[in-house]
Amino acid sequence: MVQALDNVHVVITGASDGLGYAMAEALLNKGATVALASRPGSKLTEAIKKLKAPLMIEQGKGRIINISMNHETMKRKGFVPYGPSRAATESLSAIMAEDLKESGISVNMLLPGGATATGMIPDDLRSEIEAKFQLMQPEVMAEPIIFLASSEAEGISGERIVASEFESWLKEKSK
Repeated sequence: MVQALDNVHVVITGASDGLGYAMAEALLNKGATVALASRPGSKLTEAIKKLKAPLMIEQGKGRIINISMNHETMKRKGFVPYGPSRAATESLSAIMAEDLKESGISVNMLLPGGATATGMIPDDLRSEIEAKFQLMQPEVMAEPIIFLASSEAEGISGERIVASEFESWLKEKSK
């Protein structure tokens, strides 16, 4: 189990609800210093990237953990602009992982691994969807986000980690 995250500083975007909130809460509970960011939109996300990456490069260390979704959901009808934005985030993550690998900064992607009870489900459809599907809880992201922010993840970069499969992924990585 990951030790305390004292002296770990994290920025969580989309932190007002759902996955972002659950991950921020998990990191805070482990002692990390967490900055929460949410809407008004892409300008905020871009500002964080522009402000934090140079600081991380200067310090010679850092963790960038971008949140994604499964590939089928990215292409689902009605998921514009969110689906394409996640596809772009995956491309950005892969490029940044390569560009930053010599700087001590890791860049990884984390996704829940299935339909998750978040604000992405319209209120008027929630009961219908919950009747058909077993929705995952946002807390599925807690253990993997804590791991990725910790020193135990040193050297892990360029990964696309599915939270619901985290334990098996971690066992495979440990071999």
